[in-house]
Parts: sequence; C-alpha cells; structure tokens
Amino acid sequence: MASIIKRNGSPYWIAKTVNHRTAKTANHYAIDVAGMFRSAMRNGLLIASPAAALERLPEDDSIEREVFTVAEIGQLVNAAGNVDWHNSFFPAGKVDEETLAARCADWQGLILFGFYAGARLGDCVRLKWGNVDRIRKTLSFMPAKTDRKTKRLEVPLHPRLVEFLESRAAITDTNSPIFPALFGTRVGSGQGLSSQFVAIMAAAKVDRHTLREGIKGGQRAQHARGFHALRHSLTSTLANADVSEEIRRRIVGHESAEVHAGYTHHERATLARAIEKLPSV
Repeated sequence: MASIIKRNGSPYWIAKTVNHRTAKTANHYAIDVAGMFRSAMRNGLLIASPAAALERLPEDDSIEREVFTVAEIGQLVNAAGNVDWHNSFFPAGKVDEETLAARCADWQGLILFGFYAGARLGDCVRLKWGNVDRIRKTLSFMPAKTDRKTKRLEVPLHPRLVEFLESRAAITDTNSPIFPALFGTRVGSGQGLSSQFVAIMAAAKVDRHTLREGIKGGQRAQHARGFHALRHSLTSTLANADVSEEIRRRIVGHESAEVHAGYTHHERATLARAIEKLPSV
C-alpha cells in the first residue's frame, strides 16, 4: 500500500506527476481506488479504508474545452470524406480504394453522430443497427462511461443523421455495425481513432487550439479541441438556441448541473439577448 499516502506520496500526486495526468483525472483515479477499499470494508476484509484521509487535488490545471462552430463541423465532414487526410496518415498503397472510401464515409458519419447525438468517439464507433429505431427515428445506446449505472440514452435523430443512415444500404441484421470500416478500431494508440481525427482536423484546416506543448518523456500536450469538442458543441449550440438546460442534459445524459455547465459555452450574442430582456430603470 505504499502508493496510498496522503499529500505528496498520495495516488493523486503519483497519477499527476508520473503519468502526467491532470488533477481532475487523478481525482477520478483516487475515487476508484477509494471505492475498492470501501468494497473491501463491506466484505469484512478491512477495518478502515487507507484512502479515507486522502484529500482531493485542486483542479486548476484542467483543460478548458472549446467548441467548433457549425461551419467548422461542416469543414470536418467534408475533409473526412476526402482521401487526402487518409493518405497523409496511413502509408500509401497499404489500403485498397474500396476500404479507403469506406473509412472516409464512416468518418463522416462519426462526426455527424458526435455532433448531433453528442456521443463520445468510443460510443459512436461501437454503434450497431440495433441501436437505431427507424420508425421512431431515435438512437438508443448505453454510454461506456456510465455503463455501471445501467443508464441508457435515447436521443431523437436529427434529419441530417436520418439522411446519413438512409444513404447506407438497408441492413436487417441488428448486430451489424453502423460503421463497419472502423468498427473494432481502438480509440487510442498511434493509429487509433483519436489520431485519425487529428489528421482530419489538419486536412480541414481546423485548429486544435494547443494549450500546452508536450515534452518527450515528460508532460503530455494539451489541446482545447478534439472529437470530444463535438459534444461540447452540441450542448453549446442548443444553449445558444435557447433550449432549456433540462432538455440539454437529457439529450447528452448529464446527471449533474455542475458537469453540464462545463459543456455549455454561451456565445456573446446569446448573453447579450439575455441582458436586453432586463427592463430599463
């Protein structure tokens, strides 16, 4: 239990300095560790939890996520459908034209689902036709981040998503993936989905907004925009369209108002309209 020590030797500190994670991520790790000890106590294996006295790190180093404009999302979709990003990312001649075209088309769909459904990248790529109700025009899935809570999300399909799904061959097998060319691809790793999206951003000339450069063998680079920014973009676009917080939270599956606030970025014009509603004195 050498890692469970308060302050400088705590798992918070280790996660942050050795693995170069943010304080927020380290705090999440510590919550998981504390949960294991509480489970051990319930089963009579421990009298007290070694993690009980641990303190949370101040989360002042967390990344302030930014959003994409609707125009930028259009650029990303267009760039994803062009083979240029693929050729710049993968070795030339390693993939046949049919597979290449299928990957590009799948990526266009992933971006659309990331924005219109607010789904995380890993959840998007795992979607199957059984997740889609074509009659009710809804998407239903279990977010991986909340699967332990057995919380299933049901999101109405935007007409653009309906159009995309209808452009694909009608598939009766509900177990078939919606994105077969990318299904099973890891999100992380050197040629994973996150890295592929970075290549698409570069091809679309959409800036990642780098907050901190990475150092080899040291701190990791931090960027304000990546695939997850599509989720922020959804909540912010809805907020700027005066959609209530309750409805926004139901769409993206946020249980906490505090968490949801971090995803909502009001544009200046929206805030100005709110101020203009005040009566003159």
